[in-house]
Amino acid sequence: MTVKWLYSEELNTLGHVSALTLGGRKTLSPQHALSHSDIEAIGATKLKTINENIVVNGESLDYSTFQGIGKQATISDSLINRFKNKTVPGRINLVYIRIPSEYNLKGSIHPVNKVDDLQTSAIVGAQLEADASALIPPVPNGIENYKVFEKILNRTKIENQTFRKEKNIIGLIPKTNDLVMIPKMVKDYVKLGVKVFAIDFSGSYLPQSLIRSTIMSIYDSLKIKTPKVPEEKQYYIHVFNAATCVRTAAKITSMTDILTHAYGIDSTSGMMWGGGKLERNKLRYFNMEDYGAYSIGTMSSYSIKPNFAIPNAASPAYRLLRAHRIVDYYNECKAGITSSIASGDPKRSYGTYLSSKKRATDQVNKILLDIKEIKARLV
Repeated sequence: MTVKWLYSEELNTLGHVSALTLGGRKTLSPQHALSHSDIEAIGATKLKTINENIVVNGESLDYSTFQGIGKQATISDSLINRFKNKTVPGRINLVYIRIPSEYNLKGSIHPVNKVDDLQTSAIVGAQLEADASALIPPVPNGIENYKVFEKILNRTKIENQTFRKEKNIIGLIPKTNDLVMIPKMVKDYVKLGVKVFAIDFSGSYLPQSLIRSTIMSIYDSLKIKTPKVPEEKQYYIHVFNAATCVRTAAKITSMTDILTHAYGIDSTSGMMWGGGKLERNKLRYFNMEDYGAYSIGTMSSYSIKPNFAIPNAASPAYRLLRAHRIVDYYNECKAGITSSIASGDPKRSYGTYLSSKKRATDQVNKILLDIKEIKARLV
């Protein structure tokens, strides 16, 4: 595993362009990592044009699978086979077997307070058998007990060391209310030589305290004292389960996952759960020109004219809108974000570029202020 920042923004963001080598594969950030739903939406032809992406093979475990994994052979084997079938050749494949903070069973709440050794071994084993590019410790969301984390990480190390080929470990930071745990977790990861971290947003659009705590913990653990990061201490951050926009009933709202790159987030991926009935009038078109997420019935009022016709049926409309968003996100990372960071011109800086996105003004202002405070602590 190697991480090298090709360009970095040192004015008013933490944005950078990274070259990551993991599992013998190379990729560049910033980027949107493709899920299998993304791949189905864009199709094989467009997939070939998006040639630098990570693939996220994700699943949020249901209660029966969580209870039976490592204890019932049929459940464990089924999980392994599901992920084996999702591996995409030639890409960096991240297998994220997500454990929620709690389960709601017919109105009865069952919090996840621990993950035992059998469960941990089976989940790590499933990643190994599926030939994941790196291992993600199965740390549950909402974790509040550091000893639970220590036990999971230790079991992950043991499974990795006893497998036929040892892999790199990704430092997973789950969403938690106990932010005091994060520096301890990051410190333990850094001791293992971890250079790739992952944050689970759990469907949030910009959990600033979680982002801030993670970034500051990485800087502290790596002993980075200034915003300029030496090559041997450069890192990579992925975000799982990031919301694409601010949730609201308003006709126009701000895109959000793409804004996280200002924090130095290298890649993002969408939520790995969902369902329910699609409603066409609630679908949105994501406009990269102004980072606005427009209700599709509103676009004509704002002279927003996509170069494709949106089907009348909800499911085809959703797939088409999703496909165009993925391709547009990819192109935005290349032509907009990367070129701004790489320009070296204060007038064309990434922060200036973000400030030009008029539908994301409030979110951008909050982010830039937050980053200013982070940088002040690094001097």
